Amino acid sequence: MCQFGILLLSIVLDSLFYGRITVVPWNFLKFNLLSGLSSHYGKHPWHWYFTQGLPVICGVHLIPIVFGLIKYFKKYKKIFFPCLWGIVIHSFLEHKEFRFLLPILPILLAIGADSTHTFVKHSFKEEKSNKKKNLLVIIILVIPNTFIFLYMGLVHQRGPIDVMHELRNSLDVKEISSVLFLTPCHSTPLYRNGFCFDITSTFLDLEIENLFGRVENISYIFASIHRRNCSLTCEPNLNRIENYEDEADVFFKDPLKWIDREYSAHPGQTSNLPTYVIMFDILYETLEPFLMENNYKFRKKIFNSHIYDGNRGQYFHIYKKL
Repeated sequence: MCQFGILLLSIVLDSLFYGRITVVPWNFLKFNLLSGLSSHYGKHPWHWYFTQGLPVICGVHLIPIVFGLIKYFKKYKKIFFPCLWGIVIHSFLEHKEFRFLLPILPILLAIGADSTHTFVKHSFKEEKSNKKKNLLVIIILVIPNTFIFLYMGLVHQRGPIDVMHELRNSLDVKEISSVLFLTPCHSTPLYRNGFCFDITSTFLDLEIENLFGRVENISYIFASIHRRNCSLTCEPNLNRIENYEDEADVFFKDPLKWIDREYSAHPGQTSNLPTYVIMFDILYETLEPFLMENNYKFRKKIFNSHIYDGNRGQYFHIYKKL
């Protein structure tokens, strides 16, 4: 009865916000399993969550988790089986993501922490041995995670945030500027993928204290946005079109052709071109003719990642039209 009540409440709330009768669990099942449309965003083998997903999100904590499940299985089986059920169900879907495992991560970490504590407590009676064992646990679990936390949180793929900060400092609040993001889906905050917007910007500055006690100024863009017909969408094939390609695929197949179609980007016909163009470094050689012909000046290179990831490069490039 409790589960039914929660489901009914979620249907009521979702329907109120969507403005129509909406059953999210059914929509999820229909989109991901029955229609298979989620595979548009990538396909993975059935074992992906076990061989890649869990090792990545658990990291070194996977060692005490597996150890605890093997040695103290009876103790943890009641909370582990729901986790296993969720993993197995999601394994039937062709499209898999790390974030789908996040709901079970706290439970798995609790198993790992408790099994480590139990093992140390029962295996080492002497206080001296306990101290050595605790130090070893800290070295194995805490130190690697600290380095991973600092690198992934402060360095890796920080480009999108820095790009928005640069835009905040560059856009003239008294003028309407247009910004074109020629990036893959989900590459920048505020924009799901490469959109061209006319923006009248206002800013909110907040001061926060960071991890090291220093006060930093964080700027947010609040914009009146008017979207033009120049977006790189990545919508799935909802209409079952044969040999379907989304807009992002079309763009990256021939970027100059896409720009020429959207802007008629020739000398003397540049009135509708965006004020700013933001893209990854791997596109520069391809789009250099367009940038040179239409008088775009390189403004800044912003670090994003030490590795290339598909159509995402190591740096963002920002260009401004003179």
